Amino acid sequence: MKMWKQSNRVVLLACLTLLAVSASLVIAQQQRAAQPAARPAVADPSKTFEIEPATKALLRASATPAPAARPASSDPTKVKAVEPRVKAVVAERSAPAAAGNPKVEPGKVRWHASFAAACAAAQKSGKPVLLFHMMGKLDDQFC
Repeated sequence: MKMWKQSNRVVLLACLTLLAVSASLVIAQQQRAAQPAARPAVADPSKTFEIEPATKALLRASATPAPAARPASSDPTKVKAVEPRVKAVVAERSAPAAAGNPKVEPGKVRWHASFAAACAAAQKSGKPVLLFHMMGKLDDQFC
């Protein structure tokens, strides 16, 4: 009988301890929820999101106006954004070549007989060489 009373006291003490710990956890959680959210600590203090007023003023003064909005494309991968300087250089350098480059019908492009002949022609014209190297028997159905 004495052993029974002692085990009941141990169980009762364990239950009271568990009840006290859970109550303190609930109270702590409610207190944290009532406090305003604090900014997360930054490991590197130099990595803050604040900009000095002099830098802000300089950025405002040197900022270019935003370009006019483009119409929305149905396919966002097809949007082309070319910087104005790049566009001007391409237009400047490609305009004379377009005038001296006649159109050729598909299938009537002439190829040089050898790589050496193509390199010699490229030296004269200043254009690059495009080398096709096809493998297999081209006269068979499945090469």
